[in-house]
Amino acid sequence: MPLGFYVQPAFSITQHRCRRALLEMAVEEFQGGRIAPKPGNEAVLVYAIDSRPLLRERVVPFLQRYMRFSARMGDFTRFMVIMDLYEAGAHRTAEGLAQIVELAYAMNANGKQRQRPLEHVLDRILRGHTPDTPGRGEDMVRPLRRRRELGGIETT
Repeated sequence: MPLGFYVQPAFSITQHRCRRALLEMAVEEFQGGRIAPKPGNEAVLVYAIDSRPLLRERVVPFLQRYMRFSARMGDFTRFMVIMDLYEAGAHRTAEGLAQIVELAYAMNANGKQRQRPLEHVLDRILRGHTPDTPGRGEDMVRPLRRRRELGGIETT
């Protein structure tokens, strides 16, 4: 993870285990994905797809058809922009990954359930990649390739 974080677009549906049949319908509809217990709450099941090709080929057309009637249309619009950024390779640059993260944090009630504050994630992505970034002077363990690029000394 040369930019500090691994970011992957995903689609998920959460249901109580007594409604597993609904999640199995989603597996059938999208022809993929997985159902697993939610970590920390075995009574809740999560159906998830994180394969970008499956998201693009199955989930996006479904959501384009039905999301226009949803109060979460704004989240879907952001999701589509994120998918387009991935296809353009933006996730491979610090600035592009930061843009993807900012869009993702604006989704799902502004990311209120996220473990890390947006500023922390952006700082870690941009540290050492842009001037005047907070935390730039902190010591940081870099991958060997990056240390060589920066003229760093290898230690054993």
